[in-house]
Amino acid sequence: MMKQNKIKKFEKKIVFIRSANTATLCVSKMNFNTNLVKNFCTKNTFDLIYTYNITKEQTNKYFKLKNPIFYNACQKIISNNSEQFLAEYPFYIKYATDNSPYYFNFFKFKTFKMILNTKTKQIPFTEWGYVVLIILLIPTTIISFSFILLPLYFIKKKNKIKSYRSLNLYTFLLFFIIGISFFFIEMPLIQKFALFLSHPVYSLSITISSILIFSGIGSYLSGKFSNKIKIYIFPIIFLIIIIYILTLDYIFNLFISKNFIYKVVISIFLISIPGFFMGIPFPSALNLIKKKSENLVPWAWGINGFASVISSLLAAILAVLTGFMNIILIAGLLYLLAGIIYWRIRRIAVSSQ
Repeated sequence: MMKQNKIKKFEKKIVFIRSANTATLCVSKMNFNTNLVKNFCTKNTFDLIYTYNITKEQTNKYFKLKNPIFYNACQKIISNNSEQFLAEYPFYIKYATDNSPYYFNFFKFKTFKMILNTKTKQIPFTEWGYVVLIILLIPTTIISFSFILLPLYFIKKKNKIKSYRSLNLYTFLLFFIIGISFFFIEMPLIQKFALFLSHPVYSLSITISSILIFSGIGSYLSGKFSNKIKIYIFPIIFLIIIIYILTLDYIFNLFISKNFIYKVVISIFLISIPGFFMGIPFPSALNLIKKKSENLVPWAWGINGFASVISSLLAAILAVLTGFMNIILIAGLLYLLAGIIYWRIRRIAVSSQ
């Protein structure tokens, strides 16, 4: 973190000590007096892990390990090859940021190998992190498919409609992508505005309500736009997302000192812009496929519902792995892809008339 913020001589501003069961990391604006630190540790029977210019012989005195692993790790972390050490380490120990504030996540895929080598002995001491979300995603996907998509198969069969295999691929992709993209924007915005509004409860209520209200307005007014104009909605959403990625942190810093009511108004305004345009694609696509085949309408609802259920978990997993802003960028790219598919369905609908 201190490297990232270009703190000069940060090595002198860190002290790391440990007892038998705990470790304490101290960071100061001023340089530490290493002699005072060493005297404190000797008096209170603490082991030194790191201070400026510490030697290996000065560590691992009271609570001895076979190897001074803490000392070795600290030396590698502050070295110029720290990225290589962090990449090879079996746990994820990089610092948390506003874009990825998952300080509790220590799990890496390499951890699986360590668990397999130590068998079940290591499991109680392993931080599972986002793996729990992956474990939840599997049954959620299966259950969502069963209760959302599977009943539609029997409805189609009962009404003697074409089988599931004849489902238009473009229709499936379009409504699945729209469902995924919507939550890929909503979930990160909730997290981002929690920093601006100073509390996750405020962010959750304001973000969700604002997106629902303004996307509802967008859905209501979508019928007033021609099909030619609706195609441009998808790249407009992408453009808004790019602007937000580049400017949102700057806007937050600009107004962070304002009173709460002022920040609520700013938040609603910022959320209303993408929210309005995000409400247009679903009813527009629904109206488009309805003209082609009304039998695809219940499928479209089911596919979108299915995507909405799994996207919240999927967004959380990807946020841990890549950060919030990357999730929003993925959503923007998905909206661009949805625009291409929408254009393709429109051409098919026109040619079949």
